[in-house]
Amino acid sequence: MAAAPGGRGAGVSWPIHVTGHLLLLLETSDIAARYTATAARRLGLSPLFVCDLSRYQGDTRRQLLSEPSLDAETEDPEVVADALARAGVRDVFGVTTLADVRLETATRLAARLGVRGLDPVVP
Repeated sequence: MAAAPGGRGAGVSWPIHVTGHLLLLLETSDIAARYTATAARRLGLSPLFVCDLSRYQGDTRRQLLSEPSLDAETEDPEVVADALARAGVRDVFGVTTLADVRLETATRLAARLGVRGLDPVVP
């Protein structure tokens, strides 16, 4: 991922102009990155992993770096929204996560962005 001025969350490993609706994926499980991206594309969505890349290694990290990804802290939905804005991310269709610890963040971020997300009763 090419680092951009402004620190973490400013660099994105994908072209800003993607085709289709953008699906934000907060973090991932150790085996699901490639499969999740493939499933999103089959649904006509463009996946963007938003994750703290320092938490990943090996195959999972390689998969994340081979997919559109934004290196950002993901604990606070406001921090994620700021990172998305700094990176110029627009046209978000929805937000989800495969990480149990990010259910609440994903739900709150979807509400903050006014897009589809997890049912608020889930977290």
